[in-house]
Amino acid sequence: MKVGTDGVLLGAWVENNGEKRILDVGTGTGLVALMLAQRFPQAMIKGIDIEKDAVEEAKENVELSPWQDRLAVEQVSLQNYANRGEHFDLVVSNPPYFTNGTQSPSITRHRARHSETLSYTDLAQCSERVLNPWGTLAVILPAPSRDTFVEQAKRCDLYLWRILNFRPKPSKEIERVLLQFGRTQESIREENLCQYDETGKWSSAYQALTIEYYLNL
Repeated sequence: MKVGTDGVLLGAWVENNGEKRILDVGTGTGLVALMLAQRFPQAMIKGIDIEKDAVEEAKENVELSPWQDRLAVEQVSLQNYANRGEHFDLVVSNPPYFTNGTQSPSITRHRARHSETLSYTDLAQCSERVLNPWGTLAVILPAPSRDTFVEQAKRCDLYLWRILNFRPKPSKEIERVLLQFGRTQESIREENLCQYDETGKWSSAYQALTIEYYLNL
């Protein structure tokens, strides 16, 4: 799986409130977990994924990073992991997001992009189980899935605190939403971001958010 904008956005955007234990659900090659290790120097971070090849690659990436002492990766589903009784201050996920449509010719790629492996219901319910009382959940989703997931999270007593509406260009519709939830009802902080400006160059706001993670900015 290639490094994608979704993962970069999530890793750069999620709020840092001094969290000490972080769970990255569907870690893939470890991109978001590594970004959070860079951003949260006080945190121990666990990445989980159901795909053996992805986990092996993530472990290799962790071993080559400066943060290997604070990162661990395991092949396990969130549904099974939630039964262990471990708790976290922050859960992040760039979850599978295709619910139907043409299947990818690669089984691994298909599982990574189709939500039958981790439904929004399971993601919300299991995240609620592993979160500490003060913990938060942060996800990135296709814009049309926003209301569905917000409602599902609310059923699990997780309430929307922050939202970022992401467009590739100013003239385009909102493509992705980044959502962060907590256990109490708060005033929602809503922001907007475009990746490119009217000239086709990366916008200053996108550069400001992600500059620590790109080598060519």
